[in-house]
Amino acid sequence: MLISIFLLVGVCSRIPLLVRSQRSMVSDRLENVTQTIHRLLEGYDIRLRPNFGGEPLFVGMDLTIASFDAISEVNMVGNVRFFRLYVGTVCGPGRKNVRWSESIARGRNLAR
Repeated sequence: MLISIFLLVGVCSRIPLLVRSQRSMVSDRLENVTQTIHRLLEGYDIRLRPNFGGEPLFVGMDLTIASFDAISEVNMVGNVRFFRLYVGTVCGPGRKNVRWSESIARGRNLAR
């Protein structure tokens, strides 16, 4: 019984250390994220498009209709499924051009 009390006290005394350690890890991760975001946004001006004064920024979009579901003739409600692909080039002062693309498959109610 006495041994279990000592073990319980020993474990309970370490809990604050574990909590502080976890908080420290979370704080370190947030600091890393903050530094990364600041580095990415360095020189960024929301009022100007990327590469302002240089070559135009190309952004392309493809929209492929995958299917139309049944459309109600009474209230013209139905669904369309489509695949959307964005392609663009992002660049900034002192940075290399970075190509990006994003594809999204969605279903959409035609009444909206």
